Amino acid sequence: ENALMQGVVPADAGVGSSSLPGDWGFDPLNLATNDLIGTFQGRIVRFIPGEEQDQFERLSRPQRHSRPPALVLRDYREAEIRHGRLAMLAAVFWPLQEMLDRLLLDDDQFASVLYGTVTLPYFPLLMTLIMLLLGYLDVYSKAIKEMDEVG
Repeated sequence: ENALMQGVVPADAGVGSSSLPGDWGFDPLNLATNDLIGTFQGRIVRFIPGEEQDQFERLSRPQRHSRPPALVLRDYREAEIRHGRLAMLAAVFWPLQEMLDRLLLDDDQFASVLYGTVTLPYFPLLMTLIMLLLGYLDVYSKAIKEMDEVG
């Protein structure tokens, strides 16, 4: 919306106009029309504790024909942002782990993580936990967004 207000994106920009980022029409596997992400997220949402199954039942159904392409494109953009955030997290944690291993381990035990030697398991476990929590928050926020759109 900000890009539209500032004039970066033309006012007639829509899905298929090739003026939006990521909307160049290149989809050889038809991923944008099948909406596999919505189906997969609906299956994951069923495992959220404390929620009734009926509220999320419609998320598990294939929604190929019921969702406009603009919403599917929006979901893929959000997924790309999530993946970028995880990549930035990994780019920070890997060098941090290498530096802290040098400080906390003996010199005779230390070598690069690339070679599979002794390392402290705390940072890989912490990064895995953060990734799982971010995934849970994304699925839960998707469920809340869907409930807000309904009622």
